[in-house]
Amino acid sequence: MSMFAFLAGTKLMIDEDRYIVRREINGAIELENLNYNKIEIWDKEHLLEKWNKEELVFRNNDWRSNEFEIRDFSLLDIDSVNEAKRRYKIIKPVIDGEILPAEIKSYLDTIEPKVSKTTFYEWKSRWEKYEDIRTLVKKKPGPKNHYTKGEIVELIEELVNEFQYSGEKFTDEHLFSEFSLRIEEINRFRDDKNKIKIVSRSTFYRRKKTIEDKFRKEEIRLGKVETELRKKGSRKEVVITKPLERVEIDWTPVDVLLINPSTLKPERPWLVYAIDKATGHPLGFYVTFKDVNASAVKQCLLHSIMPKTYLKKLYPLIENDWVAYGKPSEVVFDNSIINESYDVKDTCQQLNINVHFCKVGAGYQKGTIERGFRTLNTTWIHTLKGTTFSNVYEKGLYDSVGEACITMQTFIYMAHLVMVDVIANSYDKRRGGKPKDLWLKGLVNNPLLQLPIPQSKKELKLIFMSGIDYRKIQNKGVVIENEYYNSKDLMELRANLINEVKHEKKIGSVKVRYDLADMRSVYVYDKFKTSLERKEIPTNLPVYLSQLELDSSVRTLGANKDDVTNLAKTIRKVKELTNCDKKKYNKQKRNLEQLNKRDLPKSYNYEGISSMGLAELQIESPIEADTIVVHYDEQKERENKQKKYATKSKKEQLQDEETMIGKSNSDYIDLDSLPDYGVSFKK
Repeated sequence: MSMFAFLAGTKLMIDEDRYIVRREINGAIELENLNYNKIEIWDKEHLLEKWNKEELVFRNNDWRSNEFEIRDFSLLDIDSVNEAKRRYKIIKPVIDGEILPAEIKSYLDTIEPKVSKTTFYEWKSRWEKYEDIRTLVKKKPGPKNHYTKGEIVELIEELVNEFQYSGEKFTDEHLFSEFSLRIEEINRFRDDKNKIKIVSRSTFYRRKKTIEDKFRKEEIRLGKVETELRKKGSRKEVVITKPLERVEIDWTPVDVLLINPSTLKPERPWLVYAIDKATGHPLGFYVTFKDVNASAVKQCLLHSIMPKTYLKKLYPLIENDWVAYGKPSEVVFDNSIINESYDVKDTCQQLNINVHFCKVGAGYQKGTIERGFRTLNTTWIHTLKGTTFSNVYEKGLYDSVGEACITMQTFIYMAHLVMVDVIANSYDKRRGGKPKDLWLKGLVNNPLLQLPIPQSKKELKLIFMSGIDYRKIQNKGVVIENEYYNSKDLMELRANLINEVKHEKKIGSVKVRYDLADMRSVYVYDKFKTSLERKEIPTNLPVYLSQLELDSSVRTLGANKDDVTNLAKTIRKVKELTNCDKKKYNKQKRNLEQLNKRDLPKSYNYEGISSMGLAELQIESPIEADTIVVHYDEQKERENKQKKYATKSKKEQLQDEETMIGKSNSDYIDLDSLPDYGVSFKK
């Protein structure tokens, strides 16, 4: 998937207006509005919020969108998916620099079945343009737009290898002139039937562009070190110095019992956590009561990529900003079956994220995330009500079940609070700074990084969506969990399907994709447009010990200057949230006990802070009653009471009436005295 950033020259559209990024000024972005020919200054956070609302979409240099005809692998048959992966496996050694351009011909001779140079460079060109494996999917057969003879292509390739990589600068005009001269020299020794027909300039430039190796140009843009790393790969231990270069993700049961809102019983949740290795800054997380599966891992990865523009709105107690987000270059997992699932692999492959699996029992290969879990436990989780601690010896006689009172929503609030205000803003002696400062410094030192994000939020959501179903389009729309989704576009698709089969009852089911975390709209596969449409619906010199001692003292001095009260302030806020949940839990528990004593229906509704910062309270009650059924035995008993009351003297009747008025809860109701609202009684 192509990634974009707010760099000079980047093209984007905001509400149908075309913009070009001019420069960045102290966190603000200067844009040129091409529709009105004026300069505008936008706050970067405002632009990210626009992108998050799908009101901002990045564009290519030709203002085209990168939305492919085929959205994801789930729409393809297994043969097409395997063919795309096979093509990527063939071009990957050349992309990574393991095979030099001069060795490509001999490399292709070793591949079975045979792959021609033209085909190889066609695949390579598609990848370099979009960096998305979906572009390698085999296209449907049909007429070709362009055709160039193999002899012409080989001659262009020879010119590119001779002139483009020699160090001197030759323009396209130089190359085309040499190309024309060589064809004339070849045609001198051929008859008229076998002479080579020269191609136009545009054809020459187009074929030359597909053959040209991009790595030499990337050396100017990315620097020699990064280019060499891409070409030759990691033959030694690579020191991670840039944000998003390597991200470690792992999951573990949390050492605390939370209250499940549906049962009011304490349960132990799972935490999926992602950390940037270079800076130690948290990137994202996901909490669930269910066992961790591929969807949970993808949700954590999605949270890591997305900008956290919601932070101050939903969690006002947080004092700092969550600055870390973006697509990582490499993600490190352990060797669990969940992480090795095709769902996780295919998602990372579509985003052009390299996946690295650690060896079995090699936890040292992902030490950053292991230390991250330990920091969360000692800094925060082991201080909570209902903590289970790390082992039974630490727990002792502590009643974790009896003390549990925190809800999932409040736990997520606390997680944001600790990760942003404590972990990201605490001095790290090993790295020599705060994770937030190291992250911002890394962006300054690597201006080309600029936190890449996908072209549109919709494209990203389609890849991470876990809900897939097949439904028939009815006149009311498509139904998911008893909810109908409909739109004008959906009805047009239904009409096209009916016209295709000539009968309404013969239309087949369509694929429906939806986000489990946001069911406000769904996506329906439109085979006529072949897409999913949204329906609103320096180590070379000796290092002396004194140098290490000096470096250590400098780092320790920086740690001593750190604000030691920051952790205490955050813990106070955590206790405040805990006490709030404890009061609500105790109140709800007392209400349940009273309901059990009265033999009334139990209520398992629980009031707490939801993920949207609102209170959730559900009370089921009847809206109206058409008929009231009175059991015969009860009615007969009340009639007997009325007869006994009529036989008493007037004095006794007055005493009984005074007694009944004094009672707060009367067991006797005179049905005849009730007003008639059109309700019938069945006996």
